[in-house]
Formats: sequence, C-alpha cells, structure tokens
Amino acid sequence: MLIETIISMRRLTTSVIIGLVIGFFSVVTILQFYSYELISLDFASVVVENKTGQTIKNIEIKHSGGVLEGHELVDDGEIRFIFRNGVSENTLTVNATLNNDSIVTMGGVYFEYGYRGIVTVSKSGIKVEDNW
Repeated sequence: MLIETIISMRRLTTSVIIGLVIGFFSVVTILQFYSYELISLDFASVVVENKTGQTIKNIEIKHSGGVLEGHELVDDGEIRFIFRNGVSENTLTVNATLNNDSIVTMGGVYFEYGYRGIVTVSKSGIKVEDNW
C-alpha cells in the first residue's frame, strides 16, 4: 500500500511538472506573437505608408484639432500618427512633399471617434483604407 502511494505521488508530481513546462512554453510562444494594441477610442490612429519609390520629405496630416508632421519617410517605410479626436465628427487631409518637390494631396476624408486608418502614398495619389 505504501509503495503504491509513493508511485502515485511520483506520477502526480511528474504530471504537474510536465503541465507547468507546457504552460510556460505556451505563454512564451503566445507573448512572442501577440501584437494587440490598446488605444482608447478617444484617439484616432493613422498609419501612413510610403509606396512612391522615393523618400517623402514632409508628410502633413490636418484634422480639426491641428496639424501633425513627419519628415524623411523612406520608401516602403511607414509612420503612425495618434491624436485625440477633439470632436465626434472630423475630417482628415494629407499632403505629402516628395524628394523631387512634387506634392501629392488628399482631402476631406470623414471619420469619427476611434478611427483607425491606413493611408498609402504613391506617385499617382493617396489611397485610404479604413481599418476599424
């Protein structure tokens, strides 16, 4: 009876250790690939992607709360603007000045609280993809 109890305790201990090891590696794996971003819905998030084939010297985003600027955005690079959406309804305009001093513009995109958008700047124009 005593030997059976000792064997049973060893099996239980082994099972607990195996469970802890599996749990540890599961948590490490999940955290390695976890990229959920937590931004309040009071803020808007706009990602600008450069697909022009050249560097954008200056990128300017205008909204009702003001103007945001970014400089020297390399080709295939991106920049994220996060700003407080001061009113419930808002519009977004984007002006991009390229290395050759040409200007690509986009105006009047409507958005509300919690806006998440991706703005892609190319030589032919600016495309907006809503990502709410």
